[in-house]
Parts: sequence; structure tokens; C-alpha cells
Amino acid sequence: MSAAGTAQEEAGMAKVAFVAHIYYPDLWDEMLRYLMRVKIPFDLYVTVSATAAPGTATRIKRGCPQANIHVVENKGRDILPFVSLLNSGLFTQYEAVCKIHTKKSLHLLAGSSWRRYLLSSLVAGKQGIPEGFRLLANDDSIGIVCPRGFCLDHRAWAANRQRAATLAASRGLPIEGIPLAFPAGSMFWFRPRALEWLRSLALTPEDFEPEAGQLDGTTAHAVERLLGISAAAAGLKTVELPRQFGPGLWSHYYLKLPRLSHLEAILRRKLTKSLRFGLEK
Repeated sequence: MSAAGTAQEEAGMAKVAFVAHIYYPDLWDEMLRYLMRVKIPFDLYVTVSATAAPGTATRIKRGCPQANIHVVENKGRDILPFVSLLNSGLFTQYEAVCKIHTKKSLHLLAGSSWRRYLLSSLVAGKQGIPEGFRLLANDDSIGIVCPRGFCLDHRAWAANRQRAATLAASRGLPIEGIPLAFPAGSMFWFRPRALEWLRSLALTPEDFEPEAGQLDGTTAHAVERLLGISAAAAGLKTVELPRQFGPGLWSHYYLKLPRLSHLEAILRRKLTKSLRFGLEK
């Protein structure tokens, strides 16, 4: 995809890519509308779940001929498809990459609002240049950029600390003492070298559980939390955007993190499982 004029000049014609996982094909048109706002040149990689409606890959290609499409097994949510592309070395040719996906979070009342907030934050930008890209371009110490309010810390380990520790230990990196900072919702901008440690784990589909609608405690949830640890291993920071974009419904919850555990406990006691508040996909 391409753009023109001042936006290109300001971006310095940097090599940029977006990688999008499409599990819900009905959300592709929405995602494409966000991507069309971007006014700097970028490559687009789309992973499509094999369980998606027949013809989804063809429809995407018809409407977006430049998209590089990979049909993937329905396993590991949006994380395994992303890790598979990461492991291939595909992203090393880029200066900045943005990961997005068709997040619905059906177990949450406002899951769609969460998705739109994340997409608005990551894709929107002055003169069509996403703010996450600007941060990476202007500060070499940054490895990952999260939407405002969604860079979570140790209070969000949930049921994933032990699995994350086991994965990290397999590469000789104890996670004790490394501050947790990760993009909740697994949509973010990153500098490819920030994820070289994660790539070195060489995770395969066999490392991920069969899909069974799990809300927490899977390899995918653990890897989500290892994103910031990978950046730290490269000596890079995980940061938030300086301001929020779009509807701020979900950010108001996350910006009050000291109350998060209390809020979860209340909801788990008083509401049905379908209304449970959580950090899962």
C-alpha cells in the first residue's frame, strides 16, 4: 500500500509492515478501513484462520491485491500465527511493524469497544502517520509501543506466570527481577530486534494447546506477557502512546490498575462467566 507527498517525506520512506490475523472474517472490512487511513507506504501480511468462512482469503485478496496471505491452523489464537511469521525471519527487513487482529472478546460486555480502541490508537495518526511508528522512528531505546492504558505490569500475570517462566528458562533467561510490561490485547507496534529473544525460543505449533475456548493460562497468554520481556532482553523499553485515541471506555478500566484485582474479584463473584472481566482474548 502506498501514500504520497509530505507523509512519505516525514516518515523518511521507512520500511513498515502491518501483520493482521483474521479469525472473524466479518471484521475484515472494518480492519481494512482502519488500514486505509495510513498514508505511509507499508507491506501487509494477513494470516487467516483455516476455520474462517470459505473464500475469506480470496475475498481479502480481491479487495486488497497487495496483501500477502497465509492460511493457518486455528491454534494459538492470534499469537501462534504471528510467532510463525516472526520465526521465519520475515520481519527483519522492516524498521517498524504493527500487529493487529480481529479481536471480539465475546466473554466481555464491551469486547468490540476494546478492539476499536486498540485499532484507533495504533492506526490513527496525524497526517496518516501512526503515532506508534513516530515513537519508534524518533527514539531508538523503544522496542514496543502499546495503546494508552494497555501496557500492563506484574498485576496482570493472572494464571500465566509459571508457563512464561518455563518458556523463558528454556533459553536461560530467568524472568525474576525483570519488570513485566506487555500490550494487553496483543496489538502493538514493535521494532523487530525487540522480539529477537522471543524468536530464539523457536516455538512450534506443538508448544500450543488445541483450541478449546480457554480464557487464560495457555501458551498464547504466556507469550503475550513475554513480549515486553523479550524487548527488555534486547535492552529496549516497552512504552505506551502519550495519549489515547478513539473511545476511551476500556482505557478507563486499565488506567486504574490498582483496583483491577478487586474489580475482577467482584465480577467473578456476582456476575455470570459470560460477563467476567479479564485480560484474555
